[in-house]
Amino acid sequence: MSAWGVDEDDSTFAQLLEFAPDAIIGVDASGVIVLANQQAADLFGFARGELHGQEIELLVPDVSRSGHPLHRARYFADPRRRAMGAGLDLAGRRRDGTEFPAEISLSSLDADGNRIALVAVRDVSEQRAAAQVQARLAAIVESSGDAIIGHRRDGAITSWNPAAEALYGYTEGEVLGRSVALLQWGAVADQLGPPDLEPTREADAVHLHKDGSRLEVVQTISRVRGRGNEDHGMATIVRDVSAARRAQRTFEGLLEFAPDAILGVGEDGTIALANRRAEALFGYGREELVGVGLEQLVPRRVMGRHAAHRRSYLADPKARPMGQGLELAGRRRDGSEFPAEISLSSLETAEGTIAVAAVRDISERSESDRERSLQRELAQARRLESVGQLAGGIAHDFNNLLGVILSLSELVLDELPEEGVAREDLNEITAAAQRAAALTRQLLIFSRREMVKTEVVDPAELVRDLEMLLHRALGERVELEVGVTEPVASVLADRGQLEQVLVNLAVNARDAMPDGGRLSVRVATVDLDVRQAESHLGLSAGPHVRITVQDTGVGMPPEVIERAFEPFFTTKGRTQGTGLGLATVYGIVTDAGGHVALHSEPGEGTTVELHLPATDRASEALAAPRPTPASGRGERVLVVEDEPRMRDVAARILRQGGFEVVVAGDAAEALELAKGADIDLVVSDVIMPGMLGPDLAGALRVARPQLKVLFMSGYSHKVLDAGAVDEPGLTAFIEKPFTRAQLCAAARTLLDTRAPA
Repeated sequence: MSAWGVDEDDSTFAQLLEFAPDAIIGVDASGVIVLANQQAADLFGFARGELHGQEIELLVPDVSRSGHPLHRARYFADPRRRAMGAGLDLAGRRRDGTEFPAEISLSSLDADGNRIALVAVRDVSEQRAAAQVQARLAAIVESSGDAIIGHRRDGAITSWNPAAEALYGYTEGEVLGRSVALLQWGAVADQLGPPDLEPTREADAVHLHKDGSRLEVVQTISRVRGRGNEDHGMATIVRDVSAARRAQRTFEGLLEFAPDAILGVGEDGTIALANRRAEALFGYGREELVGVGLEQLVPRRVMGRHAAHRRSYLADPKARPMGQGLELAGRRRDGSEFPAEISLSSLETAEGTIAVAAVRDISERSESDRERSLQRELAQARRLESVGQLAGGIAHDFNNLLGVILSLSELVLDELPEEGVAREDLNEITAAAQRAAALTRQLLIFSRREMVKTEVVDPAELVRDLEMLLHRALGERVELEVGVTEPVASVLADRGQLEQVLVNLAVNARDAMPDGGRLSVRVATVDLDVRQAESHLGLSAGPHVRITVQDTGVGMPPEVIERAFEPFFTTKGRTQGTGLGLATVYGIVTDAGGHVALHSEPGEGTTVELHLPATDRASEALAAPRPTPASGRGERVLVVEDEPRMRDVAARILRQGGFEVVVAGDAAEALELAKGADIDLVVSDVIMPGMLGPDLAGALRVARPQLKVLFMSGYSHKVLDAGAVDEPGLTAFIEKPFTRAQLCAAARTLLDTRAPA
């Protein structure tokens, strides 16, 4: 018997106390615990006997502890029974300080005149958690964008969320208890399946709106099970895909009837989709395209590199529109290739990123573009040819004048004392004439009337040999990159002129990069096919050496590119350039049977591309220079020159050189003088009125077949070739203007050369 007259050992009371499902605690008016069952000890974390005599506030959370004695006093003042679950937010505090949500019922007991409060405490942590989960699930169902419909296996609707109301047009009150057949799902049993239906099943379906319109949907039917696997019916989630399916059909229609071939390619390079135009363009059926590697549609020459390009694009799939100027091509089923423009974009799918390529065959346009380009190039070539003829004629006449100036200067210098103002002035005149002669020589190169020493040249070796010189020409602010793709074929050209080409281009590039930049010189052998060769005027299909000179300079607008190869055209200041650099490049390359192309845009730099025909001839060892022979030994020389001053100067030089000289102003006079005269050598201009020098030589040789002729001209090795007078031991050539030593040496050498029998 306790102090309050409650006998805890009484078997009936003890059994009630111990087998109660909740924690039971007895508290007196002073707040002292006078009894507690095992459930109370377990719930609060105490041993059974430890709760007796403790204050009830020990089991109250800290936040409520200070106010609890007042609540307890009020209860004892009016001890009414309070049932569990009264909606109050209550909590208990365990021995370790942790708290738990609780439901608490109160009742009072009078024992021997003393009143105690019996407190039944229930831990509702799990119930609260379950309620929270249920509330969250309900919120998800209510806020879901998909229609979520609960129903029994017989199809009767048991729940209907707002999205279902929005999708079908029915309110919850209109459908609860009615069959899902209302939505025209077809036979309910067919939709729900047999009783052993798998937990979840997804299918496409067509449903019916309240207004009778059809809805294309994807529905997922699931069984709803309780924790004990009890059957709570079915739940169907419905998503409206009508708009998506319409968009898909529109997309498929656009895809099918697009004017370009459309290919979708997965990350592994496999074709995932192809339209009708792709079938027609590449010559494959759709079933042959889908599922195979894209590489079978690219030219064989780039097949090995294409996979890397594809991976690089998919790593950063930015849209690339058509018409970017890239030279692309496709390969048909029969192996033939076609020029193409290709746009790229990406598409995110459930299977990953798909690269979408739109391929356009531009064969006709490319052919038209090539024709227009060739027409422009032909017009430019004709214009340059006309300019070249004019420049060559001017250079020829100018060389005659320079020859007179230089030769007379030499002759006058012989008469002047070693010291004196007159000698200094004459030296300045000579230097100026020599500079003029150099400019004239560039004009002759442009007009392709300059004497060239054609030999087998290795362009790779030439570029490497020039690398140090180019570094010096460019200066420290311009970075030079030289790249050679071996093996490089040889070409037939004048080595010195090719060196001049590269130096001219390097100097132009340096001037286009006043703040510094980069110049790239690349050399490679390329095999031009017929189409590629036809796009470059004057080239034939076959192996060529391509030299590419590319700078990062200011670039050129189209109107400057149009005139870039014209002699004396320059955008530099009057004192900064002659305008002969690119003109000289043009003349040298075209004279070697090659082609020059210039590509540039303002702010994008300039690229000059040279193509020279490759040769399989072996290089020849250079002959050792022959010593300059002595001058004349009294031989009789006939000088034929229509320009009086040049004729007089040449005659005067030869006489001073030890030759006996007779002169003629034209071919007719020369033929008359030669009759019966003992002539050892004829020195003749090539271009003369009435009869050319080679024709005169032929007429003179009728009587004297072994007569030797030294031709002189301000250009015209081309004319010599046309006259077919290149006879070893019988003819030689000297270029105007020449020095006194050069003319005497040329005459002596030819006279001493044994003519073939």
